[in-house]
Formats: sequence, structure tokens, C-alpha cells
Amino acid sequence: MYKNKRRKAAIICGGSILLLLLIVIWQVTSISSNFGSLQTKLERDYQKNEVDLTTVVGYLMQSTYDDIGILYDMEIGTMMVGPSYENIPIGDSSVTAAIQSLFKHGYWGISKVDTYIRFDRWYNGYRARGIVYSMNGQVPDVAIFEAPVTFGPLSEPGWYYYDMVFE
Repeated sequence: MYKNKRRKAAIICGGSILLLLLIVIWQVTSISSNFGSLQTKLERDYQKNEVDLTTVVGYLMQSTYDDIGILYDMEIGTMMVGPSYENIPIGDSSVTAAIQSLFKHGYWGISKVDTYIRFDRWYNGYRARGIVYSMNGQVPDVAIFEAPVTFGPLSEPGWYYYDMVFE
């Protein structure tokens, strides 16, 4: 009987150690997967969504409106335009499909301000990150953002990533 208790205790102890080891391995791998620069992450994201991003950019560049907003929770196929943010139809099913694909891949907002088209990727209340296309090829003007922002180039000319911290 004493042998059975010892064996049972050894099995429980071994199982606990194995479980603890698995938890440590899981934590280390999740932390290490978050390493890598923001530029690298958004470059990969750009490459993965390049067709959809360029489809939307092509459409918005041809628009006569300087201020455009498209959010993930809006009616599908519409955009807000002008200073009054009037809702109007997009009118191009391939652009609507590209926008829906971007939203499914984690984007939550698209906007055109002056000569910049911004794709908002992450937002957590105090920080926002994403991708910006500059129609004139120059680094975006910080004045178009509502908080302090830093930019960095992506591999394609005119494309930048941004990191904005709300104060």
C-alpha cells in the first residue's frame, strides 16, 4: 500500500512538473513571437494585403473628395465624405470587396486626408498603428494625425508605417 501511494505521488509530481514546463514553454514562445520591429510586422502585413491596399488606394486617389472615411462598422459599400461626412455609395464592387477583405484581416479604418490614405490596423485606446500611402511620395505630414506620430518607410515607394501615441 505504501508503494502505491509513493507511485501515485510520483505520477502527480511528474505531471505537475510537466504541466509547469509546458506553461513556461508556451509563455516563452508567445513572448518571442511578439519580438520583431513594427516595421517588419507591417511590411509583412503590407505584402499579405498588397492587392487589396492598392485597389483601395487607386479608387480613393481618383475621388474628388479630399476627406473620406470608411470604418469597419459602416454599411457595406458606403463611405463618409466631405466636411459633413455624408454617406455615399462606393459604387465599385471590386473596391468594396477589397475593403471587406482588409477589415477581415484586422484593419478597422481607412481614411483619405489631403494627399494621404491611411489604413488603421491596431488601436488599443492609447496607441494606434497602421500603414499610410502618400500620393506625392513624401513622408506624411504629422499634422494630419490627431496625436504624436512617427513614420518609417516600407519597401514600396510611397508606402509608410505609422505609430501614433495618444497623450
